[in-house]
Formats: sequence, C-alpha cells, structure tokens
Amino acid sequence: MLGTRSSAAGSSPQVQTKRAESGPAFPLSTSLAEGGPAYERDFGFRADFRAGLHCGPVLVGELGFVKKEIALIGDTMNTTQRIQDACREANCRVLVSAALLDRIVALPAGVAARGLRLMPVRGKEQSVALYALEAVAPT
Repeated sequence: MLGTRSSAAGSSPQVQTKRAESGPAFPLSTSLAEGGPAYERDFGFRADFRAGLHCGPVLVGELGFVKKEIALIGDTMNTTQRIQDACREANCRVLVSAALLDRIVALPAGVAARGLRLMPVRGKEQSVALYALEAVAPT
C-alpha cells in the first residue's frame, strides 16, 4: 500500500542495502524536481511528498450512489498511514515496512534501503521495522 501526503520541506543504527541492476530511481521525485520551478511559479509553492509503503490484506468497497468512491480499509491501511506519518519524525521522504521490503526481489538501481528502527504502532502488540528508501550513486 502506498500513502502520500503533501508537505513543506532519524536515527540509523544499521545499514542494509538491496539493489537491482537497472531501472529508474524515484521517477516521481525526479519529475517533481524537474518541474518544480514551473509548479512554484504557477501555484506559489513547491510540491513535496512523503510516502509510506506497506503490504497486507485490505477491505475494498464502493461507497455512494450518485458520487461513487472506492474505500480501502483495514489494519494494513492504518499501519501504512502510521508509517507515512513517521516520515516527518524520521526526516525521510519514503519509508517502507520490513514486511514489504522482504517481498521485493530487488530495489531499482540507485535506490538503497537504510534500516531505521522499530516503530510502535497504536493498537498492535508488535512494532513495525522501518527502512528509509534513498537515492544512491550507482556503483
């Protein structure tokens, strides 16, 4: 699951890296950076996003009669939102849970996962291990 939030603008006890041989790193961030000056000129502020990534089961429903809306609910969505909220505290643009990172075969070239900490999650007995996804120079 992916959550994003517009915004202005941690600690790292260990570093773990997963890399792939090819593929773009953070294409949305690159696109925002290239179009940033024009966006700021047109709208008066710079677009900046944070993302929380997690995986798990969700309940999907269609709400409304005249104006239909798709709703995603459940523990996975709540945890994803908490991870997204942790971006500000950790001063990271993209945070991913260990549950999702373990399912990814390889990260795109130029992207590394840096281990952060265990995040206590309200309403859950177990904490969630978090990783920051960061752009790195290709090797």
